[in-house]
Amino acid sequence: MGIGVRIHRLLLLCSALMGVAGCGRMDAILYDPPMTPVQMLDHMPFVEIFAFSRNFIRMEPSSTFSVYLLGLLAVGGGIYFLTIRKNHVSRFWWGMALIFWGLAHCLPVPAIQL
Repeated sequence: MGIGVRIHRLLLLCSALMGVAGCGRMDAILYDPPMTPVQMLDHMPFVEIFAFSRNFIRMEPSSTFSVYLLGLLAVGGGIYFLTIRKNHVSRFWWGMALIFWGLAHCLPVPAIQL
């Protein structure tokens, strides 16, 4: 199995984990004064998504999109550096750094914005 297939599988696994991280914890957020989830949604942009026989609410969808896009661009740049590296060690390390930076950039998004 080549490195490209492994990276592709890793990206699919990470995106699946990001999709379900933090679901259903809105009632655990403390507010002063106390605020219900419905009152919170009245003051913030959100999108309702129906998937897997459940209704999901994604808050601030435009910022979520831009954060994921930036992370995916970094991962794509890292993969590009790995494919053109030839015998250059610096291109290998730039590629690895960009991949890890992009993944680290995408991982906290669901935890922060769900």
